[in-house]
Amino acid sequence: MKTEGWLFVLPWSPEAIGGVSIVVVELCKALNRNNHYKPYILVEDWSAKRPTITEKDDYIEIKYRLRNYTPEFGRKKLSFVLHYVYTFFTLFKIVKKYNIQIINPHYPSLSIMNLLLLKLLTKKVHFILSFHGGDLSDIINKNMSLKLGILFFSMLIELFLVLKAFLSA
Repeated sequence: MKTEGWLFVLPWSPEAIGGVSIVVVELCKALNRNNHYKPYILVEDWSAKRPTITEKDDYIEIKYRLRNYTPEFGRKKLSFVLHYVYTFFTLFKIVKKYNIQIINPHYPSLSIMNLLLLKLLTKKVHFILSFHGGDLSDIINKNMSLKLGILFFSMLIELFLVLKAFLSA
């Protein structure tokens, strides 16, 4: 019986035409045959301010808004940080509710930083990044945004780790 969840993360619908979508859906089918992990797909959907859950034939789809970090936010940085905190706790609830053991983003961008933070703060969750080619060239071409995003989120992660240590003392 499937008790543990495997969360795939896609920046688009798994029903979209393309190789990455096919790979993820086929992995979901394989997990169903294996009968150990229950497959979930988190779809980055800007219109989904709250998670929307849909049961599909081979997986459960969760649509939810994930923001990319971009240095152009200017005065809206506080709003951005507050959104990230809210998103983090929403994702934490999803991981807990569905007993997610593995988070596996495909074609990742900086929008997965909340999921990476979740992995760092919840030791039981494993994290697998899956690159498919085009995503690597996107990262290389946006090198400055990537560097700024990593710097910002490394400081945010440091803050959370300090708070976690303080609260558990």
